[in-house]
Amino acid sequence: MDHREIELKLRVEEEKFWDCYTKDPYIRSLARPSDPVQFLLDNLYFDTEYRDLWHAGLALRVRISSDRMEATVKDQGSSHDGLHIRNEWTVPVFSPEAPDPAVFEALDRVAASDTDGGPGIARGIGIARGIGIARGIGIARRL
Repeated sequence: MDHREIELKLRVEEEKFWDCYTKDPYIRSLARPSDPVQFLLDNLYFDTEYRDLWHAGLALRVRISSDRMEATVKDQGSSHDGLHIRNEWTVPVFSPEAPDPAVFEALDRVAASDTDGGPGIARGIGIARGIGIARGIGIARRL
C-alpha cells in the first residue's frame, strides 16, 4: 500500500483569479468534478515534552470532523513551489486524546520500509501529549 500524500497548494489572492486555475484544461484533466464543500474541523497536534516527534521529522494529528475521528502521522517529506510530497499514515480513532500507540504498531513495519528507518511511530507516540489545537472552517473544492 502506498502511504504517500501528494498535495498541491495554491493560494488564490483574489476570487477573480480562481477561474484561471479551475478552468485550465491541464489542471481539469487531473481533477475530479465536484461542488465546493464547507466543513468544520478540529485538529489536535501532539508531541513529547522535548518535541521528539518534531525532531524526528514527524507530526501527529488527531482530526475531528462531524462524521469521524482519525489520527494521522506524517513525515516531513519534501516541498517545492507549493507541491508537497510526504508519507502519511492514518487510522480511525475513537477519542480526541493522544492515540494509544498500539493503533500504529502495525504501521511501524510499513513505515520502516517506506522511510529511511527513522524512529518507530508507535514508540514516538507512546509519550505524546497535546501541544496545540487548530479549529477552522475549511472549504474544499475539487475541480
